[in-house]
Amino acid sequence: MRIALERAVGAVGRARYGGSRSMRALLLTLPKYVDADVARAAADLWYSLCRVAHHQDYELVPTLGELRAWQARTVRVTDALLRSAASAGTPADRLPGRPVE
Repeated sequence: MRIALERAVGAVGRARYGGSRSMRALLLTLPKYVDADVARAAADLWYSLCRVAHHQDYELVPTLGELRAWQARTVRVTDALLRSAASAGTPADRLPGRPVE
């Protein structure tokens, strides 16, 4: 899920200003190029997925409900980001694939 989100954010970044930047830099500049709600959702989701990826032994594992919610959010956010990248003129063959539902 995190990789799908990072690829979609990267596609928007490449479509808008080319080159590669850190994910943090991309997320900080995202509101300039997409709807503020989509940018906020992308940042919130990315930080949530990062926290889960760096799981500590003393923390509870995510529940099935949490995983499904993150997956649904990932699909919604990446779809919105990919539509934005496509409207900015990114060729379809350079857009990342959609995450599996």
